[in-house]
This record gives sequence, structure tokens and C-alpha cells, in this order.
Amino acid sequence: MKRIILLFGAALLLAGCATMGQFLGEPEIRLNAMALESLDREGITFRCDYTVKNPYPVGIRVSQVSTDVLFEESLFVSLVTDEGLNLAAASSNRNSVLFKIPYDRLWELGEESRDRESLPFTLEGEARFDLSMVPMLEKTSLAVPFHLDFEVPLFKPEFRVTGGQILMPDAREISQALVQGGLNVLKAGITAGKIILGQPVEESVFEGVDLDVTVLFDLTVENRGGAPWVFELDKCRINSGVGSLMDMEVRSGDGIIDGAGDTLQMAAVINTLEWGSFIAGLAGGRITGSALELESRLTFPGLPYEAKLPLDIRQDLSLKAFRFASE
Repeated sequence: MKRIILLFGAALLLAGCATMGQFLGEPEIRLNAMALESLDREGITFRCDYTVKNPYPVGIRVSQVSTDVLFEESLFVSLVTDEGLNLAAASSNRNSVLFKIPYDRLWELGEESRDRESLPFTLEGEARFDLSMVPMLEKTSLAVPFHLDFEVPLFKPEFRVTGGQILMPDAREISQALVQGGLNVLKAGITAGKIILGQPVEESVFEGVDLDVTVLFDLTVENRGGAPWVFELDKCRINSGVGSLMDMEVRSGDGIIDGAGDTLQMAAVINTLEWGSFIAGLAGGRITGSALELESRLTFPGLPYEAKLPLDIRQDLSLKAFRFASE
């Protein structure tokens, strides 16, 4: 190492201090394009990868990389990364700046222009290098500025469940199945009527009973914003609240929505041998803690971001609003 430093110092003496920058260059920071890291129910997480480079044959130190995220020149958030990072001789280091923009905040910023597709943001800051370990330099520190403009899609996803139904077989078929399951004819007839009306029944009423039941609801997917998007539904489930997952399927279509939004009719056929206590609990209003779980992908046509970004949603689902009916 001493030999390298001596050779380096000799080279600088020969080149002259005035030409040092031309001789070896200076430390630098290079930014990649802005990327969408992830989407969730609360907002959009962005990622900007960058590389800091040390051109010298001796190590230097990155004091910090300080970053401001601006909207129309107003500060949105400040970040600090790579604080105290040691860069070895003639090496580089890659890192990322991550920040999240909540939908509600984005909605506030675009309040006067909600028909716009996107809002202009800026990433700017500086990488500060400690050069005190480099011999024969006039300056012991260096601040290298950076700047990147990027667009944030103006959107806010919303999901609503309406028209929930539990479609039972007719009263006669239910009564026959209950008799086969062990109830007497009179009690089976009375219980079948209660089930059709969605009235409380015993939780064990479906034990040993083999009936197919259809669960239906309408899933409305909306984009409250001007950003063009394509929504692709991969999975839709009802979490019963006790660990059981009911997989729903799109009754018609391919589960793809674009534009401002649309409504998908979701359906699942379940059997009382597996879901009997759940159905009885629905009739008695005893099911709580249920949730809607969605796995989907979003694409923003016209914006320079990766297509089919995952968007997973979990939200409370009130099954008490589901009404019982007969097919």
C-alpha cells in the first residue's frame, strides 16, 4: 500500500496539481432511472438505485448521500443514506433511495388537477465525500450534486364488495339432506325454512350433510385519479376469520379492468361437509373478523415503469350484509 501511495504521489507531482482532476477524475454518483418498488393499500413506494465511485488508488469515505424529494419545488421528504461508508481504492458501491408517497397525500397534492395522469416530482441532493486520506489534494472534501425528474401516477385504488348472497338449494333439497344427515322430518323442514330465510340455526346443523352452496358478490374496482391503468386480478379470497380461505373466481370475463374502473361478479361453490359451521354461523350472524384478500397486478401505460406490478390488498369484509336466498 505504501508503494501505491508513493507512486500515486509521484504521478501527481509530475502531472501537477492543476491537472489532478483530468489525471484521475473525481469521485462521482450516478443515478439510475426511478422505479416503482411496490404498491399497497396505503401508497406507492419508489426506488432510485445509485452508484458512488472512487477513482483513486487509495480508500475514501462517503460522509453521506443526502436526498430531497420535491413536488413543484416544495419539500416532500428528506432522506440520508450511505452515512460513513468506506469506499476501497478504485471501487464503487451501489445502494438505493426508498421513499413512500401515500395515496391520500398524493390526492391532496393533485386536488386541483385530478384529471391529470401524473404529477411532477424531483429527486435532488448531493453525495459528500471525505478525501482526507488522499495525499496531495488541495481539498479534503467534495460535494457532488445530483438531480432527477420523475412522474408519479395520480391514482388511488378503491375496492368495494356489494350484493353479497349465499345461494342455498331449495327448501325441499335442504330438508332431504338434513334428514339424510340424521334430523327427523319435522325438524328438518323447520330448519330448512330458517336457513333459506337466513335465521339463526345450530352450528352443528350441517354435520354429515352434503350440500353445495354458492357464494356470490360484486367486486367493484375503481381508480380515483386520471392515471391510465390496467388492473389484473390474480386471486380473490374470503378469509373466514378462523383460518379458512374461500377461493373466489370471476364468473365471466378475464378479471382485467382498465379505465376508471368496473365491477366483477365473483363466485365460489362450497360444500357443507367442509363449510357447514361457517354457513350456520352466517345464518346466525356469528361470523366476525372476516376479510377480503386480493392479489393483483397493475400496469400504468404511458409511464416508464415496470408492467404488472404486484398489488396485494386485505380489507375487512362484513358478511352480515350477505343475504341468504334459494337458487
